[in-house]
Amino acid sequence: MNSSDNFSKNKHTVLTFRIIYTCLMILLFLSGCEPYNYTPVTTHEVTETLGLEEVWKRDNVFIGYSGNPIMVASEGIIAFLGGLDINDQSTLTTLSAESGELLWQKGYGSPNEIFASSDALFVGQSGLAGVTKLDLTTGAIVWHTSLEARGLRNLTVLGDEIHVDTAAMTDKFFVLNATTGEIVRQVDTDTYLSFWNIEVDNQIFRVSVFTEDANLILEDGKIYCLEPTIGKVKWQTEYIAASNLVVAEDLVFFLTKDGQLQALDLQTGELRYFVRFDTDRFILSGEAHIGGYNVAYDPQTKLIFAQLGDSAQLFAFQILK
Repeated sequence: MNSSDNFSKNKHTVLTFRIIYTCLMILLFLSGCEPYNYTPVTTHEVTETLGLEEVWKRDNVFIGYSGNPIMVASEGIIAFLGGLDINDQSTLTTLSAESGELLWQKGYGSPNEIFASSDALFVGQSGLAGVTKLDLTTGAIVWHTSLEARGLRNLTVLGDEIHVDTAAMTDKFFVLNATTGEIVRQVDTDTYLSFWNIEVDNQIFRVSVFTEDANLILEDGKIYCLEPTIGKVKWQTEYIAASNLVVAEDLVFFLTKDGQLQALDLQTGELRYFVRFDTDRFILSGEAHIGGYNVAYDPQTKLIFAQLGDSAQLFAFQILK
């Protein structure tokens, strides 16, 4: 083989490597969730509580970082996009809400968001966008609907409708029937913007949590609570939140950057309950290779769950009345 052949072969090898690398980076971007193959950098204990009581905790609960809800709870079951071992990748895991014991796990492509109803889990899949409905207790697939889009960004279930936003890549917005998975309609951009987005102080924000009494916005750690119909701000916080938001009855739960689990009154924004961990500051993503911070609420057991990214621990708390 002469030198020109060697040059062509090496050039072809480099080009192939670059194509493979680029494809991998695109898939990682589209997946929405950062991988969770990290080592915990600390451990935490509860040092003070008000209105909440620790029920159990579990170590080695690995959940990646995402801007979407990736831990939910319903009917005595916790579900999250993650695993119980650092080598688990793209795994959907469910635990008993009352004990933290493993129920079932399922390997699952490139999920980036989940939503729980009383009998099902709805999993949003990025990359080649799609939605899958799973039986909550067994993990069996009820239906799967593929969408002609890429980069699923948001998914929420309202009544018997699933609203899906794939605008991250394709500006396509879908409404699915939650029972059958059938695409009921594809929504135009103006309708989409009026549903997901809202203007506050001359800025456009995306609604994070929809409820009958209020809509919540989480933007860079700052929480806005708005009237659900007119969009008037009822209350807002400083830039304190480190996790997603979850509504439990008349309370809004979230983890704070300064090492607390807080519950604010949904109507007034006043602090009602809290848990203080043994730190004055959680280690956040970007400061170390860690997972995200997540909270969830199970209406059946009335337990609040808090997963800490820097320690890979999952805590369960009972709300005391």
